[in-house]
Amino acid sequence: MLKTGPMPVLLVTIAIDMLGFGLIIPLLPFYATDFGAGPALVALLFATYSLGQLVGTPLLGRLSDRIGRRPIILTCLGVNVIAYLGFGLADSLLTLFVARVIGGMAAGKIAVAQAYAADISSGSGRTGAMGLTGAAFGFGFAFGPALGGLILGADPSPAEYGMPAFVAAGLSLLALVWGLFALPESLPRESRDSEDRVPFRQRLQIVRSRPELLGMVVIFFAISFTFSQVEATFPLWTAVNLGWGPLQVGYTFTYIGILIIICQGFLVGRIAPMVGNFRLLVAALCSLTVALTAIILAVDAVTLLISVTFMCLGMAFSSPTQSAIASNLVPATRVGAFLGLCHGASSLGRVLGPAWGGPIFETLGPDWPYLIGGGIMALTLLLTLKLRGVLRPGDGDPA
Repeated sequence: MLKTGPMPVLLVTIAIDMLGFGLIIPLLPFYATDFGAGPALVALLFATYSLGQLVGTPLLGRLSDRIGRRPIILTCLGVNVIAYLGFGLADSLLTLFVARVIGGMAAGKIAVAQAYAADISSGSGRTGAMGLTGAAFGFGFAFGPALGGLILGADPSPAEYGMPAFVAAGLSLLALVWGLFALPESLPRESRDSEDRVPFRQRLQIVRSRPELLGMVVIFFAISFTFSQVEATFPLWTAVNLGWGPLQVGYTFTYIGILIIICQGFLVGRIAPMVGNFRLLVAALCSLTVALTAIILAVDAVTLLISVTFMCLGMAFSSPTQSAIASNLVPATRVGAFLGLCHGASSLGRVLGPAWGGPIFETLGPDWPYLIGGGIMALTLLLTLKLRGVLRPGDGDPA
């Protein structure tokens, strides 16, 4: 069941912050291009954000098990303000990279936010709670890119690129002030992890010794690796094949965000108890496999959106289900640490995905990141089916 008391406060805090994050998505490739970056460097800029997240996520998840979720979330919101201001005031490509690293480290709060949701939920309500946090993150993708596209327009001048970042900084500051006054702590002192720190190498050994834990880490990595290379090259792919600019890309991300909100905010919490987390994850991986291999056939906005729809359904249902399964595989005192490790693997995927996808886009052609992504999702589906016996028990699936 879900204890709804503090949940709306968490959702509003996340939604305001992610609105700022979504603001700069449409402008990022064009901003970097203005500083002389090619497709490979644009993809690397996306990867740099995830590199910071790779460092921050496991540390923040583990720390939140010890001192609580609230101080970590609020601190990350404050760091976001600094990162966005640095991004907006950037006078070189190096400054953009530094700002993205700082912002990526603060983005490690996603694992803490999901641990917060796990703290205030149990049983079949946990997947719904994870879905609601995903919907709050989706809110930023729904309305942030559209707002960023409207601020910039279809043909912005380089002098205007900083404006969405300044607005994003203001939104993170608003979320911080809201959280300071309204966000309670979700992890009681008696439930915190007071044991001595376990060395990182030993924690990895524990994960390697349990196939279900290692399998979840690999699944988190594979999905984020695949989607991040698509995210990094999508604006460039649409520019090459459809002649799109920031405005059209912003509207497409708005459509993606709305689908995520509907699926994670309203559907996943109802569907998961009926079909089970495992079956829902399998269906999501099937949808991703089909969508990524079909997207290269798009010849106009309509056919592109059909493939994008299936890709969004796959992402929207895979994220909360894999998090719910992962949170049920470890004791309550280790949820933050394990989700931090899983999201750390996601961050590594978001580092390597763009770093791989950008050069592939540039050397082999625009379609290849999507074809390779479809193949990776097919292999991930096979891995998930192989782990069926160890992932299903205790994940909330119906008998």
